Amino acid sequence: MSPKTSPDAPRTGRGRAAALLAAGLVLLAAALPGSAATVTCPPATAAASAPAPASAPCAASSRGIPACGVLVGAAVGGNSDPAPLETALGKTLQIRRTFWGPNGVDKAVTAARQDISAGRIPWLSFKLPYDWRRMADGDGDAWASSLVDRLAALRGPVWIAFHHEPEGDGQIGDWVAMQRHLAPMVHQGSQNVAFTMILTGWHQFHGDPQFSLGALWPGDGMVDLLGFDIYNEFGSLKDGQANTTMLDLGQTYFPQISAFAGAHHTAWGLAETGLTDDAATADPGWLEQSYTAMRRTGGVAFTYFDSSLNSNGNSWELGSGTKRNEFQAILDQAAAPQQPGQSAAPVPATCSPTANRAHP
Repeated sequence: MSPKTSPDAPRTGRGRAAALLAAGLVLLAAALPGSAATVTCPPATAAASAPAPASAPCAASSRGIPACGVLVGAAVGGNSDPAPLETALGKTLQIRRTFWGPNGVDKAVTAARQDISAGRIPWLSFKLPYDWRRMADGDGDAWASSLVDRLAALRGPVWIAFHHEPEGDGQIGDWVAMQRHLAPMVHQGSQNVAFTMILTGWHQFHGDPQFSLGALWPGDGMVDLLGFDIYNEFGSLKDGQANTTMLDLGQTYFPQISAFAGAHHTAWGLAETGLTDDAATADPGWLEQSYTAMRRTGGVAFTYFDSSLNSNGNSWELGSGTKRNEFQAILDQAAAPQQPGQSAAPVPATCSPTANRAHP
């Protein structure tokens, strides 16, 4: 279970190639107003049963969702400049995750513009100007519309989430209603902004049934990317007892998430993940194993939480040793050209033939 934090701070708790990203940006530029070309999404049945020829490189939707491969990125410090980390790694992050309060729109748009210029997809989390019920009732429409308009003007894909990790923060039905209200505003107001929904993961599979994926799903066609914040807490202390369970994402989370995402025509990935120093010592291959498992099960985003903020004393930071070396290895793999068939990402929700069908 993740700790709760201030609106402007990250919360913990729990590859696509650089060439692929460039290709996605080119496709996006072609799809934006004033361009001659458009991006056409394939039918879901074709994506599931007839992969493109191996000679054709992977492409991305206009909202930056890759058709294959796993993008690798990070949240760095407290929305810190990722350039020093990228210099140490020798490569640009493919995703940069940042966290904003309702009054942080100007800074968020500036950061997103900088990320796009650097070749990263900005993944922005926003807290809201009103409570979930009021947002669902439309009281925040002016704020949300202005935000979407400003992000739509950027010349690259942007991923956005509204109030990530909602479990325990209020009446969850109001949160679902808020998601259902805002998603169409994002899709109708932009061609480049992906609507994402970010949950803790633990609650969906091990917690109260009110937080199950089915209970929180706002409807097919609403969510372009389903994200989770899942951490390897091996060695962490709770009530004086050390956690002795080494998390296996490839067994306990990814297959279950992949099955749900495939059934509901959405992409999925990790919006945050991390491992303690103890976990890195006990299993130095954990990051690469988890990344490989995600590729095998069809996820599209692997985002590391490289920060000490709101960590409850846990050591998530990459540092300069085993964890950073392993992260560099998966970023190198993500930067290698990807081909269709290397992962089985479902068709993004905005391309789904069931885009307007509500979940029962």
